Amino acid sequence: LRLHFAGRTEMASDVAIHHLSPLLVQLSRDDVGRRTKLLVNCAPAMYIAAPATATNLLATLDSVSRDNALNAVGWTLLRRVPLDDPYDAPIVSGFDTDFDVANKVVQLMTLMDRDSQIYGLMCALVHSFASGPHRNNVSRAQRADLVRQLEALSNDKFPNQRFIRHDGYKVAAEAQISRLREPRDHAEANRLMARARSIPNVVDRVYVMAIVAATVHGAK
Repeated sequence: LRLHFAGRTEMASDVAIHHLSPLLVQLSRDDVGRRTKLLVNCAPAMYIAAPATATNLLATLDSVSRDNALNAVGWTLLRRVPLDDPYDAPIVSGFDTDFDVANKVVQLMTLMDRDSQIYGLMCALVHSFASGPHRNNVSRAQRADLVRQLEALSNDKFPNQRFIRHDGYKVAAEAQISRLREPRDHAEANRLMARARSIPNVVDRVYVMAIVAATVHGAK
């Protein structure tokens, strides 16, 4: 990973494809715990060098481990450093990334099930391009396309009956996505707040209402 992010992409790919990948493919499926741990830990390096190979390997894991691995890949792409390395910048300030990486992260989320992890990556993309120093890393057309992709993802992934069954994540995601729209639709915030108030769980209701309110405040 350090080779890749230092610009030595050919050497990084060579190490991953010719040295790391054969070892991972040969891992015995009899020792499930060891194989799972190694695949999850190596997922970012493998995905960056050989996305198709990595995706096929991760598809053999249980859904929780697969999502953990894909989530790690997404954050590594955004941070541009291995996850074990120090990283001081707050998530709300966004990441110095671009539309190509955003598309890769969206693709990763389409393969995931866990709502909290999907929502976290969605927020990271919104924070990166809605405002702040990296907003102009994407064009207006690219921002509009990202809105379309994130809306489709939200409709497909939320709610998930295996996790949070109410519309909390869906409403929160739509509120975050609205920050990318140009121009902002303030009437939509009222509709989202009304939906947030209908969430049956009191704690979740207050949390989602706060998210909606924060997106409205950020638009002023």
